[in-house]
Amino acid sequence: MERAMEVAASGRVVWGALALAAPGLNVKLAGMSHRDTPELRYMIRIFGSRAVALGVGYILSDPAARRRWRRLCLLVDACDTAAGLVHLIRGDVPRGAVAGLAAITGTYATLDALALPVSSAVRRPSDSLIAPGRSGIHRFQAGRLCCSMYCRRARIGAPPTDPAK
Repeated sequence: MERAMEVAASGRVVWGALALAAPGLNVKLAGMSHRDTPELRYMIRIFGSRAVALGVGYILSDPAARRRWRRLCLLVDACDTAAGLVHLIRGDVPRGAVAGLAAITGTYATLDALALPVSSAVRRPSDSLIAPGRSGIHRFQAGRLCCSMYCRRARIGAPPTDPAK
């Protein structure tokens, strides 16, 4: 799955760079040449910079950051797909163009969703103040926190930020 996500991220970069460099070609490939306006080209360039940022951000990230990028990409792709479906239902954009674009963003959204870990809902680091499964009950409320933040930080191996009092 990781390889598929890297290919998808590379596709974002290529598609976004094309949108930035040649927005008119993007309009033509989307089947909307008859609606080509400077405003549409500007919006395509905005889309292009966003696509490049999402793709490059994912590619250059470490594994922990990639999980966050996948969630961000899922949000963007789901919103893009929903917007496409709304225009498809309204019929205010040529059906072939909007169906093709919604299919592309829908595919990206599906890949994003499949790449998310199954148990990503409640995963906390072991040094979190919130105990797993306690949903917001802090350790000090459960009597498991040391007397000071100094002791807690020392226990997890971090250098103290303030001396103990």
